[in-house]
Amino acid sequence: MTAAHLAPTAGDLPPSDGSIAVPLVIDLDGTLLRTDSLQESTLLLLRASPHRAFNLPLWLAVGKARMKREIANRVELDVASMPYHDELVAWIDSERRRGRHIVLATAADEKVARAVAGHLGLFDEVIASDGAVNRS
Repeated sequence: MTAAHLAPTAGDLPPSDGSIAVPLVIDLDGTLLRTDSLQESTLLLLRASPHRAFNLPLWLAVGKARMKREIANRVELDVASMPYHDELVAWIDSERRRGRHIVLATAADEKVARAVAGHLGLFDEVIASDGAVNRS
């Protein structure tokens, strides 16, 4: 089953029960986005600099978090044009307006996660891979 099949519809989203004490924690890849930011970033890198394909295994040998950071430092995703799950974004917005603490928690690199969070303006906190620790 693909991530698109797992995307919530209005009927799938949890009802608002009046409790805002529990933080709402949202994943980025395959949940908030209908794609994977690492795959998108890697493709962008390789289109712009095909020779970087030789760097990927070297970066990965140091660790996946390091590879994500190296890629993120070399490309800039157009987060405004990323394919978001719009119904989920609307629900997150409604929960934020209720006063709920919203967290973007992802294995994606922090640079990518913060760019998405800044674009959407919905998150109180971002937890992401930092170049040393892979948050998967």
